[in-house]
Amino acid sequence: MANSAEPQEKRFFSQFEKLGFYGNDAVYLNAGAPGTELLRMLPPIIEAATSHLMQNELEGDAQIFQYGLENGHWQFRSFLATFLTEEYGDTVSSEQLFLTGGASSGLWLILSALFNSGSVVFVEDPSYFCALKVFSDLRMKVVPVKTDDYGIVTDDLQEKLIEHFSENPVAPHPPLKALIYLIPVYQNPTGSVLPEGRCRKLINLAQKYGVTIVCDDVYNLLHYDDKPVCPKRLFAYDNRFHPDYVGNVISNGTFSKFLGPGLRVGWIEAPKWATEMLEDFGVIGSGGGLNTYTSGVITSLMALGKMKIHLQKVKTVFKTHMEATADLLRQELPPGCKLKSPAKGGYFLWIELPENIDALQFLPFAKQEYQVAFMQGISASPSNSFANYIRICISFYPLDVLLSAVRRLCRAISDFQQRSEDDPNFWESYANSSKIDI
Repeated sequence: MANSAEPQEKRFFSQFEKLGFYGNDAVYLNAGAPGTELLRMLPPIIEAATSHLMQNELEGDAQIFQYGLENGHWQFRSFLATFLTEEYGDTVSSEQLFLTGGASSGLWLILSALFNSGSVVFVEDPSYFCALKVFSDLRMKVVPVKTDDYGIVTDDLQEKLIEHFSENPVAPHPPLKALIYLIPVYQNPTGSVLPEGRCRKLINLAQKYGVTIVCDDVYNLLHYDDKPVCPKRLFAYDNRFHPDYVGNVISNGTFSKFLGPGLRVGWIEAPKWATEMLEDFGVIGSGGGLNTYTSGVITSLMALGKMKIHLQKVKTVFKTHMEATADLLRQELPPGCKLKSPAKGGYFLWIELPENIDALQFLPFAKQEYQVAFMQGISASPSNSFANYIRICISFYPLDVLLSAVRRLCRAISDFQQRSEDDPNFWESYANSSKIDI
């Protein structure tokens, strides 16, 4: 019988349950993960992969239960390289792959093993809100860089690099003077894809200033167009066959976004100097490769051909969700609002509200009056900008629940705007009557 010492109100199965995302009080459009509809696809294929793995271990030395190889066992990296080569449409070398416990684990590992506390990190504004917390925890100096509808503004980045390192710097090797943190493909929160011209300029700037670009490439495989491969990742622009190649880009990937975050398996694709430093990191040397057992299950999924089939099923669901939600927003968003995302891949849609609407104030109103929640844009901004922006996610709920919530969101925006126009003191009165902290 389960230990009953822990109070009932603290018994949660997941982070999302703790946050209330499985409750009935509201639809949480800030939930950025696969939902029940997709997670229920996993038990049959995980069972088949586990059976395949266990049979192999019985016939061998059962090394899947041993301290793992620092960069991940060779079969995992070999099958992953083949899988990614097909999805990227560009050759991926198994020697440049490094096993992680997911993208968050990968980011922490890169920052901890390669950079020092106090290092400068140039971050696009807005960016992934949890990454901003990681930078703060590791006491890194965050420098916000402007973005537009296409991603990071490279001219602004260049100006900030000059401010910090002069116009004619000496580029060190390895290129660890600072880092640039980006989500170039289907950015979180905006959904933008960085154009080729800016990608090439980024490589040039990184080489000139001796900095490393760390890309969270976690949504790349979730493209919803008819092309056979996803948009080109920034790592591929840093040509390792060029005579002046140093290796200024690290790609951080994960299975969480299309398989299951609870599996905690991801990968880093990196130049040789970086993988060697990662392998030499004390935590890895002591405990061995991260999440070795689950990486074995993932290897069997790929070996059995089930990974590619599952990815296609997930993309079909997400494409329907993304297109239907974007179409609905274009039809029903009130005047003064604008859908900013291209809605071509990934999880998120970025919405600009009228300038007089503060999303921090609008959120409790929308949740209480219309039973819908979202992420306020300021949470994603290292400069505390984008107060009148919100981010919603298309991945967590079934389509009917998702679209119903989006309709309510549009009505909530219109209602909040009208009440604010009718009564300049509306928010203060509403907050007081609803006992909301201002």
